[in-house]
Amino acid sequence: MSQSLNLSINEESLDNPEEKKMFTIVCSDNKTFTIETQLLYLSHFFKSALESDTEAKEIVLNDKISSYAIGKVVEYLNYYHLYPQKIIEVPLISNDLETLVGKWYSNFAECNNNMKNVFDVLFVSNYLDIKPLLQLMCTYISLIMKKKNIHQIKNDFGIINKKLY
Repeated sequence: MSQSLNLSINEESLDNPEEKKMFTIVCSDNKTFTIETQLLYLSHFFKSALESDTEAKEIVLNDKISSYAIGKVVEYLNYYHLYPQKIIEVPLISNDLETLVGKWYSNFAECNNNMKNVFDVLFVSNYLDIKPLLQLMCTYISLIMKKKNIHQIKNDFGIINKKLY
């Protein structure tokens, strides 16, 4: 089934260059990212911030959010607007992420095969409450875990056996 997630974005303002409002996201390391304001409405965090201060043009994020992850979020939102992600059906119909969501989304979720970056994007997607991105990242991690045994999973997640008695 090839469904797309429904967005509450005003498509007319995205297609009309005169009405495009830009928004700046400032990370704790002073890196900035600029994105069309309307694209931020996919995030419930940004949506609430924008609705409470309609004149806002920037937001400064706390120091626990990496600029790498915010850069990935901006990349995701820009792509998602043009090519919405397919809904990931549960139970999964395939163990191949590319089959589930397409090549771009599959490559995006890999974060250059760096698990720290994968988890940074996962945590930020949860913090910013971006449901389709959170679903993508969780699916990617679950597919990785499916291919590993318990010892590999413990090693990858830094789990140490501790006796509780």
